[in-house]
Amino acid sequence: ILDRMNVENMQRSDEPPRPLPINELVEDIKHSLAAAQVQELAVLQDTTLRTITVPGHALVQAVQILLQNAFDASPRDNRQVSLTLRNTADDFIIEVRDNGMGMSAEQLQHVGEPFFTTKSPQRSMGLGLFLARLVAERLQGTLTLRSAAGQGTVAAIKFPVHWYSQTPGAPS
Repeated sequence: ILDRMNVENMQRSDEPPRPLPINELVEDIKHSLAAAQVQELAVLQDTTLRTITVPGHALVQAVQILLQNAFDASPRDNRQVSLTLRNTADDFIIEVRDNGMGMSAEQLQHVGEPFFTTKSPQRSMGLGLFLARLVAERLQGTLTLRSAAGQGTVAAIKFPVHWYSQTPGAPS
């Protein structure tokens, strides 16, 4: 896992922001998932934007981490994972919602810390949300989680409007 993180992330840590059409972002995210997960994913694009200017590989990887966590948390017989892309006047927001068991307030306090996980040690090292948080911070944004026991979890990456543009190829 650490070797893969080094190869995929560290070599691209200087990945420059590039114009990325929203539809291409969604397709890249879907390509990072297993075929069954793509079928179980509901995507809502509630954005007026056609293109965002971001380090695309890093953002796709961060969203893939959030989606994998959502699929892992959701019951296999009733997976309801959604991906929502939207913008406000100030921010671009990517939300991942699951219908899992949720997390307690105590667990939420530690989410995103290196090596903290709610999964068994055989399934996770507790680095996924830490890496997703680093990507959000690189975009001068945040990674937040809202959850309550028995009510699922919503993970959101939010970054400022200055990272994106309305038209493909426009300067950021």
